[in-house]
Amino acid sequence: WHTETARRLASCLIKGNGSVDGDAIAVAIEQLQRDFHRTQLPRGPYAERLARVLARLGDAAALRARLESIKGPAPAAADFVRATLGLSPTVAVTDTDARRAVLAALLAELRQDAVGSCFATSLAIKVHDEKPDQLLSDLKALLEDGKLTRTLHLGHDARATADFPLNPSIGLEELQQPFAADAKGRV
Repeated sequence: WHTETARRLASCLIKGNGSVDGDAIAVAIEQLQRDFHRTQLPRGPYAERLARVLARLGDAAALRARLESIKGPAPAAADFVRATLGLSPTVAVTDTDARRAVLAALLAELRQDAVGSCFATSLAIKVHDEKPDQLLSDLKALLEDGKLTRTLHLGHDARATADFPLNPSIGLEELQQPFAADAKGRV
């Protein structure tokens, strides 16, 4: 539910020309608050966080401008955009697609799974949930340049700049997770 909701919202909130639709943000917030199923169930942390992120996006012109500044991805990042949006591998990725993928990442729930580093994931979750400006800047750099660049503080006044390239591979263990389905196809 979380991933699909984020993907659909991103598609609705980023217009075909790549701009953020402020009116659609207000409508989405209102619909989340009025949704019968969501109001009848206890509101979990994801629903609360989603409403906060949408409200911040609606209120912060600088955040919308940063999102609208994202350009089509470097070749190494195009498959990430396609996978995030559920696009065919043959579809050419546009600036609008890149913006929708970044917004979907901002709106989606980020949690540790069976594959990954708990240390890296905990920092990613902190940036994702608490520093959306930094997240947008980092995702923009990863998509457009295929890397993150950081200044490392090495000591008293010593500094060095380092590039951290986008890793296009995923853990094979994630693809080999067993699951069971009954005769009706329920997992």
